[in-house]
Amino acid sequence: MPRDNLLQGMKTMPKTQNPVLEVNRLNKDFKKQPVLRNMSFSVHAGEIFGFLGPNGAGKTTTIRILLGLTLATSGDCRIFGQSIDDNGEIRRRIGVVFEQPNIYERLSGRQNLQFYASLYDVGNAEVERLLADFDLLAAANKAVRHYSKGMRQRLLLCRALVHDPELLIMDEPTGGLDPTSQQSIRDAIVRMSEQGKTIFLSTHSLEEADQICHRVAVLYQGQLAAIDKPQVLKQRYGQPAISVTLRPHNVPDVPSIRRWCVSNAIPMRLDEDGSAQMQLPIKGNHWGRLLDELTTMGTVTTVHSQEATLNQVYHRLTSSEQG
Repeated sequence: MPRDNLLQGMKTMPKTQNPVLEVNRLNKDFKKQPVLRNMSFSVHAGEIFGFLGPNGAGKTTTIRILLGLTLATSGDCRIFGQSIDDNGEIRRRIGVVFEQPNIYERLSGRQNLQFYASLYDVGNAEVERLLADFDLLAAANKAVRHYSKGMRQRLLLCRALVHDPELLIMDEPTGGLDPTSQQSIRDAIVRMSEQGKTIFLSTHSLEEADQICHRVAVLYQGQLAAIDKPQVLKQRYGQPAISVTLRPHNVPDVPSIRRWCVSNAIPMRLDEDGSAQMQLPIKGNHWGRLLDELTTMGTVTTVHSQEATLNQVYHRLTSSEQG
């Protein structure tokens, strides 16, 4: 499917009655130190749910609890309405992409998939279909140790999908990949969502979360700082701006322009050609006055609006000053 078609409707929130995944008042302590604190959220069928937070915020611990690899101190986690504790049937309905590429490097890509398919009584036809869908047929008989990082990630996706799970839990599936490989994985995630699969996506890529997630949760110091659609969070916590390029009248004017920016709390970057790039805040309706003042210090060559970003939201919610 062309990427433009994938992106066209991907942010439409799926309609569903019951959540696929429910977390209620989840707490986890390690050596009497709280790691997760009173965390509650739900994920709905067909939704791409982004799970964001700095290192040490508790993302991996949450995933381990969801997979039954770590026990919670208190609270409740339910998948498909059932407890995950000692529930093999529930686990068969989940596919996992771990952050580390835990695959057998001496085996070929095809042998890796055939092995995992045998654990679920899945035939070779499904293996071949996945290899074709993820553009791995040409390299299917090569040992995985010769695969690029992007190929390994696609193989991990194939492995997670080999038993046709309803829920995918993914930890940094595009981490460290080149932009083309990243987009290939993101497009695959969107396709899976459109096919009705539910995606729980832990990622450090704010661009990725903004691009493909229906909702995102921001985790900070073991607590949920915010949870909503990316656009709603940007409107609530972000800072839309007017981006301005100013060419100073002459070089000696640059220090005075810097001082003006500092006094008005406006970020400034000086380009190689001597032009100054600035972001004038829209909130407060003072940008018109600020722009008028700038015209006295140089020639304004470009002016365009810039919407709030998820990066602004993330840093506001996870900075120590805002914590």
